[in-house]
Amino acid sequence: MPTKYRIILGVVIVIILSLGGYQGYQRYLAPVEPTPTPSAEVSRVVTINAEGRVVPRKVVVQALEIPGLVETIFVDEGDLVVKGDRLLALDAESLKAQVRQAQAAVKGAQAQLDIVSDHGTADQEEQAEAGVEQAKAALEAANIQLGKAELSASLQGEVAAVEVEEGQVVDAGMPVIILADTSSWRVETLDLLEEDVVNIEVGQEVEVKLAAYPDRTLKGRIIEIARRASTYQGNVTYQVTVELTSTGDLTLHWGMTAFVEIDPAEVGQALPSPTVIPSPTVEPTPTPELKNTSEAEENSDQTAGDEELPSSYVVRPGEFVYCLGRRFDIKPEDILLANNLPPESQLYPGQVIQLPAGGRPFPLARALRPHPGKYTVQPGDTINSIACFYGDVSPESILRANDFGFAEPLIPGQVLDIP
Repeated sequence: MPTKYRIILGVVIVIILSLGGYQGYQRYLAPVEPTPTPSAEVSRVVTINAEGRVVPRKVVVQALEIPGLVETIFVDEGDLVVKGDRLLALDAESLKAQVRQAQAAVKGAQAQLDIVSDHGTADQEEQAEAGVEQAKAALEAANIQLGKAELSASLQGEVAAVEVEEGQVVDAGMPVIILADTSSWRVETLDLLEEDVVNIEVGQEVEVKLAAYPDRTLKGRIIEIARRASTYQGNVTYQVTVELTSTGDLTLHWGMTAFVEIDPAEVGQALPSPTVIPSPTVEPTPTPELKNTSEAEENSDQTAGDEELPSSYVVRPGEFVYCLGRRFDIKPEDILLANNLPPESQLYPGQVIQLPAGGRPFPLARALRPHPGKYTVQPGDTINSIACFYGDVSPESILRANDFGFAEPLIPGQVLDIP
């Protein structure tokens, strides 16, 4: 074999041996780098968002303790009042006559005592003294009843609603005037989910945006978290109350749509929640689209009108034409006309009222207070009076929402779910 070919063959063999040696080294001798184990993804809790409604610091529904004819209304909606201001007065002529009779009875009893003291026996004098005391007690009771013919403001605030007119007959316990303390404002959430409530706490700072002022952000603080769940749009929710710590130069109104943004990272020991997502793929949670206030009211009206209109209705204790008109969206005058009743008519339990299908709609806003929500029972409240306070909510729907029956008593301080 020529020398040239032997050289070429030797080079080829060297190359083949080199490649084989390198592959063997890589396969058997080279150090193996550990396969990287996927690290646990760090997660964080995204901002919690909840829709709510602006409400005054305090709301009081004022009612009279006795029935009667409204003679004078001293305030209009929007007026500012201080505690003790006169709001409304009933026609009190009959009560004044009772006071005059009681005063005369006291004078007669005192005159009888004077006579007996001079000429009577000790027993007669004792009976005369008892007669004077009884007459004075009757006078005091008559004055108390006369005082109940006037309604005074129980807090300093704004007249949010006047629910009666002069010349109208009202029942005892019927909501007549609603006062609101608007010295500060709060937001009550509607749709804060049970998955998120575990990641917030009382005292936590939050941010609030309003549909009416989409470019402004307000500061707030959580002051209450409901201990009892509600249902909103098929979800289990908890109402959270936020106190607005600063409203700046903004003009707020009861019922405005608000959006609360809560950062769970500010909680001392936030628990994991279903709103936890992997950090590497996290994108900012979009702020809920601000709805137009009129659209929110439109949805509320649709919910309110879900109750089917019966052809007749059996009156329950404490109900009156005004409340039935608001609940069933019928002008009260049309209910009176359909039943041949005069304007001053009072309904009685068990009375059957015809509800005209073609009646004109109720002339005012049907919902006095935004709902769904919570209501704390006050002394003297009934399911019917609470339903009337909300306006377009039926007593039956309140009972169903709380698993109650009409026979079950309400306890002051008890918290009810209002659907």
